[in-house]
Amino acid sequence: MSLSKTECQQVELSDIAEYGNAPSRNDFRSRTMFQTSSARGVQQLVPEMARLVQVYGEPFLNGDAKAYEVAHEARAALWNQFETEMKLRDIRRRLDTAWQGRNYSEVVSLCEPVRELLTSAELKKLDYAKRKSQASE
Repeated sequence: MSLSKTECQQVELSDIAEYGNAPSRNDFRSRTMFQTSSARGVQQLVPEMARLVQVYGEPFLNGDAKAYEVAHEARAALWNQFETEMKLRDIRRRLDTAWQGRNYSEVVSLCEPVRELLTSAELKKLDYAKRKSQASE
């Protein structure tokens, strides 16, 4: 199936390269593949970018709906991962504060919703906090 130009959504060069399994780092922090601030850097990067489009971009240039779908799903998965990591970072910061303050009920309320994402050390803290908060009730 082929898409019209108006049906094609934006994809980045990193999406195209990832779709084609180009050798690269596949995590959200490395999504900016090219950056330069000099004329020499532009002279080096533009041919490399053109090569990537030539090697991996044909399905996108032809409006292949499946290519766009796969690329958008992969990007959504990366952003979901990013969102989860940012949420966990905030929870861990708050968890450390609650733990140091011996606020065990807060530790439990922070950890329970993300239990499946906790490290083994955090799970041990959660179990301890549960026991302590139940004992104080």
